[in-house]
Amino acid sequence: MMADYLFDSWSTVARRLGASRRIALILDFDGTLTPIVSHPSLAKVPEAVRDLLKRIARLARLRVWIVTGRKQDDLEQLLAVPGVQIVGVYGGTLAPAGAHAMQELCHEMAKSLAGMKGVWVEDKAVCFAIHYREAERATVRRARRMVRSKLPPGMQMRRGKCVWDVAPAGFREKGDTVRNLLARQPPLTLPIIAGDDGADESAFAASPSALTVRVGWSQKTEAKYYVRTPRELWEFLRRLEEAVA
Repeated sequence: MMADYLFDSWSTVARRLGASRRIALILDFDGTLTPIVSHPSLAKVPEAVRDLLKRIARLARLRVWIVTGRKQDDLEQLLAVPGVQIVGVYGGTLAPAGAHAMQELCHEMAKSLAGMKGVWVEDKAVCFAIHYREAERATVRRARRMVRSKLPPGMQMRRGKCVWDVAPAGFREKGDTVRNLLARQPPLTLPIIAGDDGADESAFAASPSALTVRVGWSQKTEAKYYVRTPRELWEFLRRLEEAVA
């Protein structure tokens, strides 16, 4: 469906926020709270945004989660905002034998891709990501063919923004984790879900009553609203604080 621009509908949104007894705010990180950068290690959260998150997390009616494809420990060190709960790798886990097999595949894939400029592998223990943001198109096509040829049965490759996530078929999607989080909330909780890419679409679809916001316009999305950039998402959070405080 086509999303509406959030701030064109702000009076309607503000009324929902003001009338809600409790709000569950579920955010993505890369591309949502921070702009996409050439390497995940370069992502930074402006101090003003960090302070805003701190204030929001202290509001009595609000609970805040970040559900991310990053490893939980890495993001906790990067963000370090009290009261914001972080769920890493979309909440996915594997039994020890499965995690060992995934590690072996990750190492094998990293060796096979080592000569492809701009392509690199991020080990997430229970899955891994293949980044290609800085690679040329011909290199990306060659890498895609190689990865697909080496994926064993039972593995899948999910596409994000200049990244492929490799995980076992049936590995937990973001929407599964969001549904589980919302199932534990009190009745009449308003979910707010914000994200920026294909992985977030299952999260947007997890709750029909949610206020869903995609960062970046898309012709087809499950989100009801969109904002153009992370900076506009920050403005939404500022207005959220005003409406709920």
